[in-house]
Amino acid sequence: MLRIAMTAAISLLLIVAATTDARAQNLGGVFPPMPGSKELEYRFAVRPGEGAAPAMFAHRLHYQQNVAERLLVRGIAVVSHAEATGPQFNYAQAELFWDVGPSQGPWRTALRFDARISEGSAPEQFAVNWANEFRFTDSVRARFNVLMTKQVGDLAVDGILIETRSNLFKQTSTGFAFGVESYNVHGSTAAFDLYGGRQQIGPFAFIPLGGDFTAFAGALFGANGASPDVDVRFWLRKNF
Repeated sequence: MLRIAMTAAISLLLIVAATTDARAQNLGGVFPPMPGSKELEYRFAVRPGEGAAPAMFAHRLHYQQNVAERLLVRGIAVVSHAEATGPQFNYAQAELFWDVGPSQGPWRTALRFDARISEGSAPEQFAVNWANEFRFTDSVRARFNVLMTKQVGDLAVDGILIETRSNLFKQTSTGFAFGVESYNVHGSTAAFDLYGGRQQIGPFAFIPLGGDFTAFAGALFGANGASPDVDVRFWLRKNF
């Protein structure tokens, strides 16, 4: 049943990609310094309608694998659509993780390099990101990301876009994990605003399903007037 569900999710995304703007929904994650070595993951996010604004849906598919002991590559495709409109391809992105820190100990760190090709008039993007993980006990950890993005194109924002992400979670011996995460957009170096951009916070859980499958479920709630009320998120991951 799990394999059937995963196949159906992948097929849906590929069909949609072949036929919106996921900048509206948050499909991102608080990423570790070095993710799992080889995996396929489908992500889904929905933003309920607010007033006259329709509900928005976004889909993401990525595949990743190690190319060296400390290097991992990932490819991403994202599509989205509004409640009463057809789907639209948003962007494709390539990512390279480079594990630059100690492989053991309470702190791990890595860099991630991104290159994004966007649909239509949306700007292309190149990013350098810094990932950190802090292990307080065998079961309690925290992660902190800094994302630094440069846009290219007619509609590009001046300067370097700055975003931070963080979480705190507890993982049990069965692989189940739960915690709280936050996402904060701080504008750009040309117009920096520590608290005025989108700020979201909410609970999440990773749920092992057996057979190398893991599910993620969470919700992000707006923490200021520049943020949407809520994004509901679900992921399904297959490790190889």
